[in-house]
Amino acid sequence: MVQTDQQNPEKTAPTPDPTGPVPGTPDSAPAADIPRRGSRPVSIIAGWDRQERIALLLLVAVTLAVLAGHLILSSVGKAPFAHPYSNASHEGELVLFQGVVGRVTHTQTGGHLILEVEGHTIFVPASAARGHTFRIGDFISLYGTVQTYRGEREIVIQDGVDIWIDPDHS
Repeated sequence: MVQTDQQNPEKTAPTPDPTGPVPGTPDSAPAADIPRRGSRPVSIIAGWDRQERIALLLLVAVTLAVLAGHLILSSVGKAPFAHPYSNASHEGELVLFQGVVGRVTHTQTGGHLILEVEGHTIFVPASAARGHTFRIGDFISLYGTVQTYRGEREIVIQDGVDIWIDPDHS
């Protein structure tokens, strides 16, 4: 809006536009788009573009979906994903294995255990062995990953809950 000077009609002075830019905001953000209480915005999100709000909503939705998936998979456990161990099991495969402990060996360093079960080597890291006492003749069940160590196949336990002694098999 332009006003003319009363004494000199050719001189004009611009008057501020009430819907124009607000000091301290980008020139493209008119004052009418940012709800304000005094000199501060009322809400951060209210000042965002539609695309930014959609991006935030998608981010929150994906985060909730990942958390829900984690909770569901944690409650299901490893059983649906493990295959019974066999000589045909592939490296890196999650397997279920059961058998009678034939030998228990403590490693020289690290406090790890090496079990021989039905002629197969089971590596139990110290963190997974805590709280377990294995004896020759114990029937154990376990979930582990097939790996090759120094040319020999073994099953590696990841966590203490993945191995348990079955007292019903004596």
